[in-house]
Amino acid sequence: MAAQVALMAQAKLLFLTHFSPRYAPGNALQLDDLLEGARAIFPNTKLAYDFLAHNVPRRQVAVPTRIGA
Repeated sequence: MAAQVALMAQAKLLFLTHFSPRYAPGNALQLDDLLEGARAIFPNTKLAYDFLAHNVPRRQVAVPTRIGA
């Protein structure tokens, strides 16, 4: 679902967070399975982890000029 939203929103990057207990160690499904499924839809997907820091660059926005001012 998150990967589909990221794709439709034309996001540049998707971090997955708050993982379900079904992906806990020892279960049949692992976090790599979650990541693989998400990347099949939105390739630029990463798994977040505790204390992850990610800098989001500020976009350059063109300032409109006033004509006749």
